[in-house]
Amino acid sequence: MGGVANEIDKESNSTATVTYRVTGEGTASVTYSDKDFNMAQDTAAALPWEKDVTLTGFGKLASLTATNDFDAAAGQAITCEIVVNGEVKNTQTSKGPAATANCSYSVSSSESTK
Repeated sequence: MGGVANEIDKESNSTATVTYRVTGEGTASVTYSDKDFNMAQDTAAALPWEKDVTLTGFGKLASLTATNDFDAAAGQAITCEIVVNGEVKNTQTSKGPAATANCSYSVSSSESTK
């Protein structure tokens, strides 16, 4: 294979381990991107919540949404974080009943394992 074909092959087989974190109180609904662009959900996640996911291929988009319960207190915060190689790449906090925190991050080739 030539140089370009080698690079394409490497990228298509590259992986990145992403850590999703949600902090707050009580329980929350958590939705996140998993391998092969699939979405997964934990509808009654006890907080704090954390999950490691391995993303593969060209478009390694990490996506995390966390929603407070409807009976959460007015000032109750919920925070999402996306961590790649030990570094927080995106974080958002929202407060109140049914408040939603959304995080996303596109993992670059330099952050992937070939």
